[in-house]
Amino acid sequence: IAGQGAAHLLLRLVEVVPGIVYLYEPESRKLVYVSPAVEGLLGYAPAALAALRPDAAADLIHPDDRARLADGAFAVGNGTPSESELRVRSADGRWRTLRTRAIVLRPFDAQARRVLGVATDVTEGHDTRRMLERAQRLEALGQLAGGMAHDFNNILGVITGHGQLAQQLLPPEHPASTGIEQVVKASERAAALTHQLLSLSRAPSRGSRILDLNAGVDGVAGMLQRVISEDVEFDVRPAADLGS
Repeated sequence: IAGQGAAHLLLRLVEVVPGIVYLYEPESRKLVYVSPAVEGLLGYAPAALAALRPDAAADLIHPDDRARLADGAFAVGNGTPSESELRVRSADGRWRTLRTRAIVLRPFDAQARRVLGVATDVTEGHDTRRMLERAQRLEALGQLAGGMAHDFNNILGVITGHGQLAQQLLPPEHPASTGIEQVVKASERAAALTHQLLSLSRAPSRGSRILDLNAGVDGVAGMLQRVISEDVEFDVRPAADLGS
């Protein structure tokens, strides 16, 4: 295949590449060509991107990634294939993460040098990895909270036990009886709270069981009301005559 037939074949190959193929001119800082795939991935028409001024095109790159883009352009200019990841603002305003690989078509000192590159969208992979890392952090925090709640529950057991013993040894009319009763009640409420923390930190048990949903919500609400921020309004509305 030669001449126009070869050019047509190359153009069709570029159009079916699963990524954005682009041709960039460093001197003018202009995109000479962008493949049609850019419209499906970022929402921009190829002609509209190619017509952007250099400063407007640079604004599409995340501010934290522009230095990495400059480093990649330097590497390409020195004859080294450049590979990097950049966040690019799509037409709907969201940031998409693109992995780019580019090569220089002519030596860096040539007058009409151009850079040919391919960019693929890896946003979903990054989002999945961030979700996994967040889940792992939450699991670690749950294990830490469970360990602390377990130790605290042991301490409360000692306080409750000694308080109940004191209640048995002292007559009801003793001046300290009222204070000891309050200590026992407070330690029992704290024990109930730590029990809820332990329940949250454990893996859910398998199998079905009869559940009073209102009672379950009420128990969780009692704990949440103690730990949520003061600027959060907390409202629980249990349903009347709710079946099990």
